[in-house]
Amino acid sequence: GEGNTAKMYAGLLAKSGVDGVITLHSHNKKIKQYYEKAMGNSGGKAFFDVWPYSLLAHYLLTKSSLEIENNGENIVVVSPDKGSRRFSEKLRDALYLDNAGMLYLSKARKVPNKPDEVTIDNPRLENADSLDGKTIIFPDDIIDTGGTIIRTVDWLNNAHGDHGLGNPKDYFFYFTHSVMSGRGYESIQNRLAKLNAKEFIVTNTRPFISDNRSFRFKRNSTVLRTARLFGDMILRHYHGEDLEGAYDFKSKTQLIKTM
Repeated sequence: GEGNTAKMYAGLLAKSGVDGVITLHSHNKKIKQYYEKAMGNSGGKAFFDVWPYSLLAHYLLTKSSLEIENNGENIVVVSPDKGSRRFSEKLRDALYLDNAGMLYLSKARKVPNKPDEVTIDNPRLENADSLDGKTIIFPDDIIDTGGTIIRTVDWLNNAHGDHGLGNPKDYFFYFTHSVMSGRGYESIQNRLAKLNAKEFIVTNTRPFISDNRSFRFKRNSTVLRTARLFGDMILRHYHGEDLEGAYDFKSKTQLIKTM
């Protein structure tokens, strides 16, 4: 599985003389431990995992089609599951929209004998009365086949019964790593394109996404380039700066100016 692959790769890099790795939004928190053990450093100086919530916030605030009303009153940021909670909260903070809501979801579970339906237990909505007419910002670290997110959005849209939270207006989806595996990424893109999304936002950590987007997906998708961010991380590390919290800013002005 993923754990064994990460251990093997960390070991190979360590044997090759690598003493540190900088990466973007790793999928598994345990990966840090594997690298620090392989490289003989348990002090947190071997594996640097930077989360791109500031990169995404900058795009949403300055270049996207996101419409902001009354300091974010029309916006709700979703935490799709427990593992994504911290990233979603960091994103909401980085937007500096005091009136934006947060929706916490548990892991979507399939409904017995209904393969196209999921149920979500105990959803929690904060700083908003309902989802009626709201723009949903749905961030996650990775998208693979897209099945879970499509079924989750169906649930949010009350496609299989009223969950009592109201009906969202539209969506902005974000995935750091656009894997889109399975029999064909084009078919996955076409399925995603049918969702009521204003934008799909991904990064180019998976290079093919830049050139091989299907038309239906491409016309409302954006690829955020990460080269400048990686360059800045490398320079900061070279000059001995701590990358932990390096992209937490004190104001929206500082975020926009720096990113």
